[in-house]
Amino acid sequence: MLADRISKLRFLVDTGADVSVLPKYYAPKADSSNELLLLAAYGTKISTFGRKRPTLDLNLRRTFTWPFIIANVNQPIIGVDFLKHFNLLVDVKSGCLIDGITKLTTQGKYTNTDLLTSGISILLGDSEFYGILSQFTELTNPSQPTRNNKLTKVHHFIETTGQPVFSRPRCLSPELLKIARQEFEFLMSQGIVRPSSSPWVSPLHMVKKSNGEWRPCGDYRRLNAITIPDRYPVPHIQDCTQNFFNKTIFFHPRFDESLSPDSC
Repeated sequence: MLADRISKLRFLVDTGADVSVLPKYYAPKADSSNELLLLAAYGTKISTFGRKRPTLDLNLRRTFTWPFIIANVNQPIIGVDFLKHFNLLVDVKSGCLIDGITKLTTQGKYTNTDLLTSGISILLGDSEFYGILSQFTELTNPSQPTRNNKLTKVHHFIETTGQPVFSRPRCLSPELLKIARQEFEFLMSQGIVRPSSSPWVSPLHMVKKSNGEWRPCGDYRRLNAITIPDRYPVPHIQDCTQNFFNKTIFFHPRFDESLSPDSC
């Protein structure tokens, strides 16, 4: 067990758990999610209720922001996905967690685990597709976004008129500034965004979500005002649904593209 210095919660470090989870009381009003069903030891099914991205301080001189799955469990659990991403090593003999980057350690405590909520996994070993899906864990683990290290040949170009537009940063309260900084630090750690020195600058706008959390958004009204519209016709939804008639297997394609260096 490790204690988080921010939330004061005690996390069970479970090297047999594929994913990291938080108890249901983190989302008491949330309905059971149909997108993901976890499996505990002996195949016991565990319902999920969405995700939450807390920031943990495990006394390792750095913080850890990670998307935890909210599930029907009794205690918070740090799984292999968390340990692997942050390069953390479990020293079973000493009962501590070792930071593979800084070489610092934090002491934990042994505890009796609940067999019904330990060893959480996404796939069962006797399932029909276990063999092939276990080779591509990034496809089945929602907390590990698929990364593409190959350079894409597809670039998104926004055609504009006139000189680059920019806006001054808007003042944020200390609370919102902290939330925005944590969000962008997480996106950078995942390789989703990167620092930019572009002359195009749009202000940050924080929008409150229905669950009380905040979503950073960009105010692109000045950019849209000088953007040349793309007149490509959008397909009608009726045409799309007709193509789905009598189909039973659907594939969701992923398009990897980057913004053209010559674009805004």
